[in-house]
Amino acid sequence: MWEGEGSVMMLGSSFSTVLKGVTGYFDRRALISTFFPTLVFWALVLLVLELWDNIGSGLAQTPLTLVAFFVGVVVFSFFMTNFQPALTRMYEGNWPDVPPFSWLYGAYRRNWQRRWLTLESQRDSLGRAEAESRGLLDLLAPLSDQVCQKVTIDEQQGRELDKLLEELGPTLEEIEVDLKVPNASLSAYFRVYSGRALERQFETKYARLAESLSETKAKLQRWVNDCKHKPKLAENEKTGWSQRRCDQLSTCVSRLKVMPNEIEEKRLRKERNFYLYLPPAPDDVMPTRFGNVGRG
Repeated sequence: MWEGEGSVMMLGSSFSTVLKGVTGYFDRRALISTFFPTLVFWALVLLVLELWDNIGSGLAQTPLTLVAFFVGVVVFSFFMTNFQPALTRMYEGNWPDVPPFSWLYGAYRRNWQRRWLTLESQRDSLGRAEAESRGLLDLLAPLSDQVCQKVTIDEQQGRELDKLLEELGPTLEEIEVDLKVPNASLSAYFRVYSGRALERQFETKYARLAESLSETKAKLQRWVNDCKHKPKLAENEKTGWSQRRCDQLSTCVSRLKVMPNEIEEKRLRKERNFYLYLPPAPDDVMPTRFGNVGRG
């Protein structure tokens, strides 16, 4: 006979007797939520000890050992049942307002509030970059469609447009590279203990990129307004719309048509995780992760 089989059979024969006494002490809720999970856990631990190179051989082969096992399960279940509300409050961050708990509460809560503000700043920067890229698209898209018929420019204004597109190019390229990087899980933010380390590690580029897009958009808006008020060119005057310039503009517009939607998708993913893991306002932030998820 398998050595562990006798132990398992002995546990089974004693289970009904012990269960009658236990059910009289614990109510139905405590039995389901505490006693039975505890019994299964420690029975599995005992079984593993029996099977693992006979380290625990003979542990469950005597009635005294079985009694000690069930007594241990009952005592453990008793403490878990009685201290469960206190443990829940501790994990939620509802700590007593007395030292040292009050000191820890303030320190941890400030740390989590820094994380909240950092993530909120990143989300706002993404939203601003999305809005500015859509504004640029609204300015440049009409120029690329039947451009020569809609806007009249000379060579000097063409060179000004070249300069603006050259300024815009590196910004668009930096955004495109960043969009290819997958979003880090929000739990990665929470593994960083220090709020300052969080800011250094995950500091967003989009505040600077959005500012750059805004400046370029303002310059393009002035350029477009100047072109609208420019008189038509004389027949012998050379137009500023070369094929190279038109192609450069069309390429820029093609990139801008895709970019706002990709930025929006990145922002929505961040926003979804933000609302799942953190409360809606910094004043509601708790000093523990469990408490913040509960208020999220």
